[in-house]
Amino acid sequence: GGLSFLLLYSLEISINFVMFFYAVVFSNGVGFAMAHLMISKDRMSFLQARLLEIDQVKSRVMNQEFARLSREDPVTGLANRRFFNEILTQEWELAGHSREPLSLVFIDVDHFKAYNDSYGHLRGDEALVKVAYVFKRHLRRSADLAARYGGEEFIFLLPNTALEGAKQVAQNMLNAVDQLQIPHCASLSAPHVTASFGVATWSPSKQPNLTIDQLIHQADSAVYQAKALGRHRVHLFGVE
Repeated sequence: GGLSFLLLYSLEISINFVMFFYAVVFSNGVGFAMAHLMISKDRMSFLQARLLEIDQVKSRVMNQEFARLSREDPVTGLANRRFFNEILTQEWELAGHSREPLSLVFIDVDHFKAYNDSYGHLRGDEALVKVAYVFKRHLRRSADLAARYGGEEFIFLLPNTALEGAKQVAQNMLNAVDQLQIPHCASLSAPHVTASFGVATWSPSKQPNLTIDQLIHQADSAVYQAKALGRHRVHLFGVE
């Protein structure tokens, strides 16, 4: 308004001060209104962008959580059977290309039905959680995987591991479970919770036609042999 007044005055144009005042007020009002609308629009755009970003972050977190839940056993926190089978398939293909051995260790907690009958299923779950923690803590390589296979059964995947190395891992696990000293009054193997371990190894160069199912069956058979020999021990498939 001041600039307009000076311009009109310098050009010696007569001014109706009342009309000039209303014109200035109206034009500034329109300008403020337009500025307010633009600022409001920018704020709204910013807020919408932030909300969209927050929704995307929430979506990523939820997807990650769903992915974790889909591959994790809800009781023990170990990998579940489905995820284990996926990783085993991947490692099987890698072992076939590298010609490196791949081992499985099958574990069965001894006399676990009797444990549940004596102490209750809640205590049974607590015992499984403690055993699972030992398994997770003792598998040190990133490629190794421990999974709950079902009930009181567990399984280890040990890529690039020969039979003797897998035997040592199994023996270390057996000793670690013993060290937990979880009381088991109904066990026929020991006064505490114990486990039986079955070990089987695939050597691609020596067993080119062996399948995944056959290797799992071998490890499972080794566990049954360990149980037949008195439980609370490690047994190697194909070794008397």
